[in-house]
Parts: sequence; structure tokens; C-alpha cells
Amino acid sequence: MLLMLRMLEDPTVVLRDMTLENPIRAIREMSHDLTGRARVRLANGREASALDIQGEYLDRALRYAANHELNPQEKQALQMWEHVMVGLEDDPMTLGRELDWVIKYQLVEAYRERHGLAHDDARLALLDLQYHDIDRTRSVFTSCSGGAGWSGWSTTTPSPRRSTWRRRPPAPGFGASSSAGQGAQARLHGGLGAPEAERSDQRSVLCKDPFLAHDERVQHLIDSL
Repeated sequence: MLLMLRMLEDPTVVLRDMTLENPIRAIREMSHDLTGRARVRLANGREASALDIQGEYLDRALRYAANHELNPQEKQALQMWEHVMVGLEDDPMTLGRELDWVIKYQLVEAYRERHGLAHDDARLALLDLQYHDIDRTRSVFTSCSGGAGWSGWSTTTPSPRRSTWRRRPPAPGFGASSSAGQGAQARLHGGLGAPEAERSDQRSVLCKDPFLAHDERVQHLIDSL
């Protein structure tokens, strides 16, 4: 993010306009796609995928880094970014120690297969929620991470394809777009969400706008608890 801000503030850097025509709809469509290749419409009428958009930003960041001094943290972040992009293009499931959505997906799928559950089983929905529990004594992620994720990243960890990052052929209708990256989160199979409780006092609020910082309905629900 810091590199992106530096580029935005640099008058010599010109970034391609990647404005989404409908950001909320695009986020939903991208988050339901495990491949990162679902195409959404941009404000200029073109279409692009999460891979295209993230790849565009990565290429620009690499180009910027080649001509500007970066501090150690920025260099590490760029290395991590490129490592993830390469993994996403090759096979997102290889990033089970780096990306939260992959860690969660593999955990839930392993549990589902081990117990022979259907994708809409309420136990999976419960696991989905418990994974994010902020109470470390109950959080599934905390109990099973064991150092997973970037906590084990080393600045000396080689990225086998780091020096061979290349754009794919231009995507139809998008000009010289690149491929790499993943937007938003990927869904769990079956659209796991909050489980339907059998209690009569169960209430829920559907929040569709991810950019909305405050919702009176939510506050009212919290106040009533």
C-alpha cells in the first residue's frame, strides 16, 4: 500500500485507470471466484479480472522499485507481493501458509471431507464463524496456525519465479493487461455464511456495502443485546 501511495503522489508516474463500474457488485463477483479470473466491467467499458488488476499494479510497482530507493520493509513487502501473485497464477492452493482465505478454505474443506458433510451443513457455517473469533482461546485460526502465514517469512526466502514474472497475452477487451493476483476473498464452497440458529430470538442484519463504516440497523441490534 505504501508503494501504491508513493506512486500516486509521484507526478512522474502515470497509472492506468482501473476504476470499477460498480465496485460493490465487482467485489461480490470476485469474492465468489476461486481462480481470480472472473471478469468485471471497468468504468471505461473494458473488462478485467482480479488477476488483471493486481497484475497491473504489481508490474507498475516493480517498475517503480527498479528506479527508486526502497527501504528494507518495502523491499520485503514487494517480494512477498510478487511471491503471492506468482502462486495465485500457478495454483492458489499452494499459498496455504500465506493467504488467509486459502488457509480457511483448506481447513473447512478438510473438515468437510473428513466428516462427509454437505457444503450447506450448519457445522461448516459454525466453523466459518469460529475461525474468525477474536477470542484467542476460541479462535480456530489461532489454535491451528502454529506459525503459519507470513510470520515465518524470511527476507532471504527465494521466490523460484521472482525473476521470471511475465505478463500473459492481453486479455480480450482489456489491451495489454497482465495476470497475477487475487481480489478480495474467495468464497468457501457452498457459500458458507452465518448459520441459521434455531433460537426464536435470533436476529440478523444483512450488510451488503463493504464500504459502509456505520449502519444504524447494526447499532440498534447491538444496543438491544
